[in-house]
Amino acid sequence: MADSTLWVGVLTAATALGASLGTSLLTSRGNEKVARQQALVNARATHLTEARNRRREAYRELIARAHDLSRILWRMEEVDRATDTTEARALLREVQTASRPALNDVEKCVRDVLLEGPPSVSESAGKLNTVAIETRYYLCELTDRDGHYRDRYESSYKAYEDQYLLFIELARHALEVPDAL
Repeated sequence: MADSTLWVGVLTAATALGASLGTSLLTSRGNEKVARQQALVNARATHLTEARNRRREAYRELIARAHDLSRILWRMEEVDRATDTTEARALLREVQTASRPALNDVEKCVRDVLLEGPPSVSESAGKLNTVAIETRYYLCELTDRDGHYRDRYESSYKAYEDQYLLFIELARHALEVPDAL
């Protein structure tokens, strides 16, 4: 009888030890799987946050540079208000000269947006660049207030303003975070 009690005790201890080891292995594997999934989720969230921050910075910079170019182009109102032709021509030359570096800044920022995407925003940035170049071209063709390129300039400038506002809208939508994940 003492023999069977010993065997029952040994079997019970072995069973408990085996169950404990099995549970530990299963728990360990489960914890490892959960930890791996959590690390993947964290890495994905970090990647998305970094990508969104890069986009936001590229969009913000393009918006600022495009606005700077607009402020230069708005100076045509000063040209129109000039009291004599000499003053108007001098102001026009100032606007034409100041527009080149401002356009360069817009073009650089457009390249950054083209890299960051998404396609709809990149396409809008490309169109903004095209109308900015066209607007500057017509600005530089102006020789006085009554130049034959004035209508083309005005039309191109209007297209520039419209594309600028469209870009802002598309950029804003691209950066929106969905309400439910």
